[in-house]
Amino acid sequence: MAQLFPSVVVGVFTRWFHPWALFVGWLAGMASGTAMAVALGLKISVYPLHIFGSTFAMYAAVPALLLNLLVSVVLTIAFRLAKVNAGSDVTDAAAYVG
Repeated sequence: MAQLFPSVVVGVFTRWFHPWALFVGWLAGMASGTAMAVALGLKISVYPLHIFGSTFAMYAAVPALLLNLLVSVVLTIAFRLAKVNAGSDVTDAAAYVG
């Protein structure tokens, strides 16, 4: 569920992220989170992270979510620099009136 946050919530409420960057970020987060869960035998959700010689125990979704966000930000910047088309918003203005 945590991997959907950037794609759905951030993607809906901001227009900053490139849609394809959000998709690739989601894919990276899902793949890394699944790999961590499989590495632990699908039994526990706390994953040991080894950073700068120290070990931290962390819920596996947290580093996967950080990777998701990092990939989304980096690719958004890269896609904008490469002028990759982000598509167009075709939502009818009447949809916003309650």
